[in-house]
Amino acid sequence: MHEHKIINLHALQFYYIKMFLNKKIQLVIFFIVVCFNIGSAQEVDDTIINIKPTLEPGITIIEKPYQSGDLTMTQNQYKIMPASFQDPARILIKFPGFSTPNDGANAIIFRGMPPESARWQLFGADIVNPNHLSNAGTANDLATGNAGGVNALSGSILDYYHFEANPADISYADVMSGVSNMKMAPKIRPFVDINLIGLEAGYGTQIGNKNVYGAYRYSFVGLLDKLGVNFGNEKIGYQDLSLFADLIKNNHNSLKVFATLGNSSNIFTAVSRGDSLSRFKDIQNITYKSEMAVGGVQYTYEKANKYFQSTLVVSGRNDRRVESTDVFYSDSLELSLTNNQEISERLFSWHNHYVV
Repeated sequence: MHEHKIINLHALQFYYIKMFLNKKIQLVIFFIVVCFNIGSAQEVDDTIINIKPTLEPGITIIEKPYQSGDLTMTQNQYKIMPASFQDPARILIKFPGFSTPNDGANAIIFRGMPPESARWQLFGADIVNPNHLSNAGTANDLATGNAGGVNALSGSILDYYHFEANPADISYADVMSGVSNMKMAPKIRPFVDINLIGLEAGYGTQIGNKNVYGAYRYSFVGLLDKLGVNFGNEKIGYQDLSLFADLIKNNHNSLKVFATLGNSSNIFTAVSRGDSLSRFKDIQNITYKSEMAVGGVQYTYEKANKYFQSTLVVSGRNDRRVESTDVFYSDSLELSLTNNQEISERLFSWHNHYVV
């Protein structure tokens, strides 16, 4: 026996199907459909209910199939997706062909190729590693040149992120895996954001038809450390500042300037005397600090079918790591290791794009 009942309450519709399997057992399936003027329910016979959706005029649904590697993500995706840390590079591992060596950093492994074979760009121009804490997730906290714990360009000021896999363009001759290209948002609204990534505040305004904004972020863990919260024998912190301004903006010409400044630190202290030792790192004092800066200007000319865009970006970063064995353990265990690592990068990039 089958019983169907439909109760129409305007936008809210209730359905249930009751099936008697025998005299003592009955199965009831109950479900609710909420309709927002996009469909209607009609009972065709005693066993089938057809839903006939209708779309508003002018609305078109287009399905774009995923092509391995080449993908573009908007701010809505990496701001709300779980475990993204507002970092679009971390979302890549959810797509086929991508993986990461560990969860501590946003290193990109595409089709088995190492992160060192990838490249970072801003507005299409090459930049140095734009990530805080480039020692995150590496062996013995050694700095790497292509990844880090957190992207210094916050998700709040990024417009989109595009990964181009195995680019064939001659300008990418030294790239084997892919290129991560980021673009800063043309404008933002004033906001205050508090999350596990950090405390962030931004302010944007419009002067005529020109947009100007700035955003500052301080790490949440670093803030708790300043308030006296103890996280054991390791202290981690970072901060960054992003700026954007339109200098010229009219029908045919536009000129914009942008910059991002940031620094980060990771201080590891040897375990206290009497505590158990599980690895050699436990007897070491390791201090890691880094600073990075990216700044540039972009000019665009557009008229009729002619288009020209020129982007000039200067970027640089310093990574310093000092490691030494704690005095107590070097005397008692007669073991000692001292290591200093210092990496400096400077990059000048000029990217031109035109259509004649």
